[in-house]
Amino acid sequence: MAVGRVALGILCLATWQAGHWALGADWISGPVDIVRRLAEITANGELVRHTMATLSEAALGFLLGGGAGILLPFALRWSPRLTAALDPFFTAAMGVPKLALAPLLILWFGIGVISSPPSSSSSSSSTCSPACGRSIPGWRRPCVSSVPASGR
Repeated sequence: MAVGRVALGILCLATWQAGHWALGADWISGPVDIVRRLAEITANGELVRHTMATLSEAALGFLLGGGAGILLPFALRWSPRLTAALDPFFTAAMGVPKLALAPLLILWFGIGVISSPPSSSSSSSSTCSPACGRSIPGWRRPCVSSVPASGR
């Protein structure tokens, strides 16, 4: 069984490399070129630098979105007027695919270190919407312990 899987993997890599030779580097990168480039960017530290930038932006977005997703339902519960004002926007935002916002944010803010807080808003919106969307209905329901049990 394991020999068949290894043979299939080798066959897939060989087909991939043959496609690279047949179509050229402009159309498909070969596995040998990819491994060579991966070793190069690992050796010069570029891979670590870019990985850390991506992880820090994702963490910033998670903290912003998670913080807003936790605090916003409290504010909405305490202020019915704020709830009435923002509820249509939350309802409309739930219908927008979060991944569709990424190209729009790139067009608005660009790519680079300067635009990292706005670009982290993509991950913050994908964190805040579910957190807030799941918390608000819970705040609207009456507390079970405050409702008297029937028959007592």
